[in-house]
Amino acid sequence: MRGAFSAKQATALAVLVGGAILAAGLSAMPWIEWHKLSLELDTRRAELSRLTAKTLREADLRQENESLIASGQSTNLLLDGDTTGIAGASLQRFINTIVLQHDGKATSLQVLPPKDEAHLVRISVSLSMNVGIDALRGIIYDLETAVPLMFVDNIVIENGELMFQAPDPHHLGPLEVTLQVSAFAAKKEETE
Repeated sequence: MRGAFSAKQATALAVLVGGAILAAGLSAMPWIEWHKLSLELDTRRAELSRLTAKTLREADLRQENESLIASGQSTNLLLDGDTTGIAGASLQRFINTIVLQHDGKATSLQVLPPKDEAHLVRISVSLSMNVGIDALRGIIYDLETAVPLMFVDNIVIENGELMFQAPDPHHLGPLEVTLQVSAFAAKKEETE
């Protein structure tokens, strides 16, 4: 009759069982990774379907907008001007008028290079001004609800007076504000 396992036999059995478990775990790793990749692939396919549906709708909207522009029905939403320079000057005038209506002071107003977008040209203006918080709110509201359509693309707000002090949460201005505002103009046919 055999007695209890010796220490060597127990160690050998433990190593054998541990090795078998390790081998089984290593052989299962590719299947686990395959499952993870399969789930990620399903997620990405769903996202692709959603984006494809969105782009199909975007193409319809773009075509509808282009037909409105071609028929001249929405020209009041665009900047007027025979050239992009005139349209940029028109945008500068609109913006400066809005800033002055709210007692703001424009310190810099610069037309940025135009960018073509389908049948339109995006004209942007960089504006720096000193205003109070209430005037800033009114300016932004008037810019984004104005006709022609204008969009605030970027805004940076700084408090120049408190450079090296803790900010006052109740400070209402004047603030140093830099905005990038853009609007669109119809692309003119170039004649040679």
